[in-house]
Amino acid sequence: FHPWYARAIAKYVLESARASDSKGPLSVIEIGGGNGTFAMGFLECVKELNEEVYKKIKYEMIELSPALAGKQKERVCAAHPCAKVTEGDASLLLRKRGEEAQARCGAKAGDKGFEVLIGLEVLDNMPH
Repeated sequence: FHPWYARAIAKYVLESARASDSKGPLSVIEIGGGNGTFAMGFLECVKELNEEVYKKIKYEMIELSPALAGKQKERVCAAHPCAKVTEGDASLLLRKRGEEAQARCGAKAGDKGFEVLIGLEVLDNMPH
């Protein structure tokens, strides 16, 4: 599973971003990233396959658990300067960002980049 799943998704995201003709940066938001294993694999793969994309990528983990947020900071942010951790409830944070984006809509023209939302740990831990 590790690191192959992260690599497969990274390759898919890189190809999708390329096919979109987006000129802006790649932006990834991961909800509930656990101890950061997926983020490490994803970012290592992007760095290996496309150094130019890696130099501009923005990778944010939104984490409800302070303990896991600390692990993500120690592990992922220490290894990848493009990564950051935001502590809080993802649904509230993303709703607020959506409202802010709607308020700005049309104010700035141009390519905002290619955005991806990942929630693997969240989906894995939902009741089946």
